[in-house]
Amino acid sequence: MVYIPIMIVTIDIARALECYLCQGGIKKRMANFEKIDDPIGICHHNNRTALEAVTDHKINIDPTRTHLNEDWTPQRTDEKGKALTKRQYYNQRLKEVPHLNRKNVRTAVSWVVTLPKDIPAGSTKDREFFRASYDFLSAKYGADNIISVNIHRDEAQPHMHFVFMPVDARGRISCKNLMNKAELSGFHPQLQSFMQSRGIDCNVNSGITRAQGGNRTIAELKKGEHQHEEKHKITRIKRQHDHEHSPNRIR
Repeated sequence: MVYIPIMIVTIDIARALECYLCQGGIKKRMANFEKIDDPIGICHHNNRTALEAVTDHKINIDPTRTHLNEDWTPQRTDEKGKALTKRQYYNQRLKEVPHLNRKNVRTAVSWVVTLPKDIPAGSTKDREFFRASYDFLSAKYGADNIISVNIHRDEAQPHMHFVFMPVDARGRISCKNLMNKAELSGFHPQLQSFMQSRGIDCNVNSGITRAQGGNRTIAELKKGEHQHEEKHKITRIKRQHDHEHSPNRIR
């Protein structure tokens, strides 16, 4: 088995975080990039087949809910009708699409789309939102370019990992050409409009500005969530302590 090193970029809209860059008086929304070295490792993590993905408490996975996760990756077969693994399809697609033969060529990109807070997790609208997100991304970037699609429900908020090859208008793999500023700044409004066309009432844009935190990586987001939870935990303990030691408490 041949290992092909590539670079993956994760465009993190997982928490719909945005920073606003003012250029020529126009504010543009920009998504955050995060480089990841191992594409197959990402698939293992998203499938929860990697041991660390299941046991590492730092990534806030609840193993008791892992069975609720879903794999929406299209099933592909070879010319003989034999099912292809994600690795096999990735390698096949890599041979089909022209690209520069360099180690730093980014041959895979991931959008992470999180269920908005105004849609209840586990509801009918929950599934409608992810189906619409899948259809939007598939039409936008090409069904043949999809490497893997996973919905995680075993973390704090349900979210979709949509991994694909960035094939530009010339039919070549080029993350630089496809995922440019215009593409990133227009993504959220386009997704919002698509949701509205499907009759899904939700707020894709969070409106979080740089002053409120701006762009952060997934690791930073998870760290922030942990700190937020710890702060609330300390507050609850303090309130309980104050209540128990209050001079006005009836004993």
